[in-house]
Amino acid sequence: GLPVYLYIDHVYAAQMVADRGRVMHDLAGAIAASFAENLSERQREIDLLAQTPLYQRESFDSPDFTASVELLQKSYPHYSWIGVADTQGVVRASTGSLLVGQSVSQRPWFMHGKNRSFTGDLHEALLLSKLLSPSPMRGPVRFIDFAAPIRDEQGQLRGVLAAHAYWRWAGEVVRVMVPQNAPEQ
Repeated sequence: GLPVYLYIDHVYAAQMVADRGRVMHDLAGAIAASFAENLSERQREIDLLAQTPLYQRESFDSPDFTASVELLQKSYPHYSWIGVADTQGVVRASTGSLLVGQSVSQRPWFMHGKNRSFTGDLHEALLLSKLLSPSPMRGPVRFIDFAAPIRDEQGQLRGVLAAHAYWRWAGEVVRVMVPQNAPEQ
């Protein structure tokens, strides 16, 4: 009677919890893999662009640089800013001409990007937050930086190419991957 029913109910409940735990673990793994792939794609874009003949040879003051970064920004809607800084850390070309002529020499993306490909930590944009158009999001706007050294054909450093991407893409990944009927926890 009742003891058998309670035992079966307990076993069934334990199995449901275990199943839900496995599903959540698998979903978390899939979301993490999607985040990692997106970050890698963005870094690859910046690395490859920094190696093109335009970036190796042309003057940073060339309108081709501004056209190049504007085109890249249009290719991925989560880029908030893309810019080129010279070896002294002065922005020479950028999307919307934001920060042109200003020093970014103390920014982590510039300091690291002079030497290697760099993907930064999640942060608020100190210099750009006031310049970018108001965010439709509530709360602080967070960014991830991507940077790569720009070298000439002889391998000498010419500057740094950098992009800031809005973190809101992470919420979109979660919305796409989590089933619509998933219970709120």
